[in-house]
Amino acid sequence: MGIQRRGGGAGHLRGEKPGGFIVDYVGIFENLKKALKIYAAPKAGRIEVPIKPKEKILDALAKKIREINKFLLRLSVNPRKILRTKSGFVKIRLLKNATDAILKNEQTKKKFLTDAGTAIKTYKSLLPHNTLRSFFRI
Repeated sequence: MGIQRRGGGAGHLRGEKPGGFIVDYVGIFENLKKALKIYAAPKAGRIEVPIKPKEKILDALAKKIREINKFLLRLSVNPRKILRTKSGFVKIRLLKNATDAILKNEQTKKKFLTDAGTAIKTYKSLLPHNTLRSFFRI
């Protein structure tokens, strides 16, 4: 669930962004939590508030990126080397080799696309957030 508060546009998402931040100017967040307790469907006898602290979402993103990197390393793809490479021809060769490794079979292709899609959605749900810069340090 994603909710944004911008002017009068609470609850409206734009584009492919799966979530956003609530800017709690006057206690709206506490009222929202109360409303969710009344209207949300209970899971296993308790109400789960679908709003997670951004720190937990950042941790989930970091974990997913580590999983993707381990997966790529098992395929003999070194993501750091690709990112650090400056030479155009060398980088193109590394990217081609990575693509070939990922597309080796349907199983590796599906796993990579699923995990990468999850990471991208998680990343977009955190925008804008200054901590995201740390994910692009090489």
